[in-house]
Amino acid sequence: MTTGLLQKANDEQLRGILAHEIAHDDLGHVAKAQVLGTGLNLGVILLEQVIPGSSVITPIAGTLVARAYSRSEELEAAVVDSYQLILQPKIESRPCAN
Repeated sequence: MTTGLLQKANDEQLRGILAHEIAHDDLGHVAKAQVLGTGLNLGVILLEQVIPGSSVITPIAGTLVARAYSRSEELEAAVVDSYQLILQPKIESRPCAN
């Protein structure tokens, strides 16, 4: 979520985006990405011990982690968020009490 998105998106769009991101978490995609990132970092450290100077591949590993969700995970989250939006009752937004 970025400030620009919050300023430009309407409530329905934000609801859809949040449902999609929550679906990633519900489906375990966040934990999987964290495990992948940790594994890649450990792999880079071990490879550097075996082949000094090999840590130059660290940017490549970083790119892999940054692209945490695969197409199949994106599709899976899209299907789940669609069901959440259809089946869940609409929540009315109200200002918070001061």
